[in-house]
Amino acid sequence: MVIQCVVFKCSNRQGSKAKEKDVSFFRFPKDRKKRLAWIRAINRDDWTPNEYSRVCSEHFVDSWHSDDPTDINYRPTLFAYKSQQPSESQTARNERLGKRNLLQEFKGQEEKETLTLKRHHDFSLFSHSYCCTDSTTTDDVSSLTKNTFISNPDLPVDDVNIKILKDEGMQCDPDPLLVENMALKKEVEELQKEVIRHKWSFQKISDDDSKTRFYTGLPSFAVFMWLFSILHPKAERMKYWSGQNTDQSSDRKRASAGSLDLID
Repeated sequence: MVIQCVVFKCSNRQGSKAKEKDVSFFRFPKDRKKRLAWIRAINRDDWTPNEYSRVCSEHFVDSWHSDDPTDINYRPTLFAYKSQQPSESQTARNERLGKRNLLQEFKGQEEKETLTLKRHHDFSLFSHSYCCTDSTTTDDVSSLTKNTFISNPDLPVDDVNIKILKDEGMQCDPDPLLVENMALKKEVEELQKEVIRHKWSFQKISDDDSKTRFYTGLPSFAVFMWLFSILHPKAERMKYWSGQNTDQSSDRKRASAGSLDLID
């Protein structure tokens, strides 16, 4: 069966001419919301798409569709029979919106991590209140207990590795080695979090077209994976050069994986 674009007055169909024009053909999305958006954009009376229905890439601004509802390419927008096309200001506005959403997401994650660290600190202070000798400090701990733990019954403390030892009859100073050990563990955990936060991985842009455009300039994550699938076989077998000369006559498979995976 010949595959042809279902858009009104579009004559593109799969074949050599479409390949010369670099035209792609997309199936209708399975996601109900996105599928309805495509049907409304095509605007054909008494028509329902089937498994053979396709929309060609000429009806999308970047020749590729997006899964982000705020993206201009979430639905087809370019139609020859319509005089109105997305303006440059509208395209720029969509790009600004994507960047703004990305920054808000990063900010929210940082605030969440800060709040978690504060709660862990407060819980640690409460757990070691038996060490307090000053009456003012004791009052502060009591206030902390009332304001933090009673008002937050769902406080996550699973990863706080502390034993609460509170004996009114016998109190002693904490073991200096234990205190130093706990401080070093906390420092290691914070450094590990910092390394993970700054380490680059393709997981940061996985299945997110907005982040893919922000970090790589490519229109979507699907295009990124397509480009990687082309470069991957060549990247695994390389010819090593020193200046203008090579020290080998043929390609050589990489001997070590290196500090990053190929996809990163």
